[in-house]
Amino acid sequence: MQVIHTEISYEKAVIESLLLTHKKYGGSNMSKGATNFVTNTSSKSKKTALRLCIFLGLIGAHYYYVGRIGMGLLYTFTFGLFFFGWIIDIFRIQLGSFKDNVDAPLRQ
Repeated sequence: MQVIHTEISYEKAVIESLLLTHKKYGGSNMSKGATNFVTNTSSKSKKTALRLCIFLGLIGAHYYYVGRIGMGLLYTFTFGLFFFGWIIDIFRIQLGSFKDNVDAPLRQ
């Protein structure tokens, strides 16, 4: 019986703590009809990455730009993965599936 009471007390303390934190930082806008979205986009530009890929992609400049140093070195030493990787990356950047080092899509 004591274990159940302790677990309930702990859960109650956690909920109260969350409610106090919620009130302290302004609460939520959900009751006003607004929704909160957090989007994860890179600080790196899609246009810059595409230009680097087209002109210097065979040495991996676009990977260095987005912070993926390992892939940049691989492209440097294999000459853009023997041209195939370079061509594929041009399409990946244009289609928006190219990501930066934290796996965030590039910004427009």
